[in-house]
Amino acid sequence: KWEEIGKYIGRVGPLREEMQTLVNSIIDDTVQNKLTSEQILLANNLPQNIKELLKYLLSNSVITDYDAETIEKGETSFKRNNKLIELITKRPYRDFVIFCDALKEINCGHLVERLEIYPAIPLP
Repeated sequence: KWEEIGKYIGRVGPLREEMQTLVNSIIDDTVQNKLTSEQILLANNLPQNIKELLKYLLSNSVITDYDAETIEKGETSFKRNNKLIELITKRPYRDFVIFCDALKEINCGHLVERLEIYPAIPLP
């Protein structure tokens, strides 16, 4: 019996990893779809001066200095905001959650409500 249990346990680890990979992929796709569907709304409603938002994202390793410089080079606030959203769309779920936390910090919680992916993935 212990031998059979050992065989089962040996298969559980790889299955768990495979399931986690699949779940992460689904979450990332869901976040990407939500950000894409709300991109214009976000680009129009993020603050014109996003330095505080970029600083928060930099301090949490969501974006790099190069990313921040690229975003800040945008000619209009819409273009800067749009570039930021495009970057966040390509990042993993962890970075999306930090982005939402940053929005709350700069008093843009109303935008976080638009991004909530409930019931699939409620934000913390």
